[in-house]
Amino acid sequence: MKRKKIAILGVLIVIVSMVMLLLPLNALFARPLGCITCIKEDPAGNLLAGTGFTLYHSSGNQAVPEGFTDDSGMITFCGLPDDTYTVRETTAPAGFGTAPDQTATLNSENLRVTLNFVDDPITRNTGGRTTTTTGGGETPPPAEITVLGVTEELPFTGQSMILYIIGAVMLALAGGLTFVLRAVKSKA
Repeated sequence: MKRKKIAILGVLIVIVSMVMLLLPLNALFARPLGCITCIKEDPAGNLLAGTGFTLYHSSGNQAVPEGFTDDSGMITFCGLPDDTYTVRETTAPAGFGTAPDQTATLNSENLRVTLNFVDDPITRNTGGRTTTTTGGGETPPPAEITVLGVTEELPFTGQSMILYIIGAVMLALAGGLTFVLRAVKSKA
């Protein structure tokens, strides 16, 4: 009778293990991810292409690679977990300086944030004559972030600690079952 119960327990452990391998637990515990859109324009409202923006986590670590505004003067960074980000203009368009940093907070109630960066053209005083530099420069790179050739949204994998805990519990149960089976076998 005891052997039958132990065998049933063993079968249940194997079935639970198989289900755990097939069930994507990250999908059960994952939070929705947010987006931050950066818009770069001059004081007249003209949208500026070729502006580079970089996002930093509240810890100060870089969150994503530098992305550049397209012809619409915008870049959107999606797939971002909850955090307070510092958004820094890291590359200014030709003839402009960089605008001050801004912060954006993403959470379950605020999944989309839009930040406007407005900056005056660089003005130079050369021998009593003031000149304002605008426009020109190189063609900006595309506004799409590409990671290893993948352009769609990548999954957030930072919440997999639950899988380690479940794996440790499964190993402990398997070890306990082995111990019980050996004890039953030695008594028989």
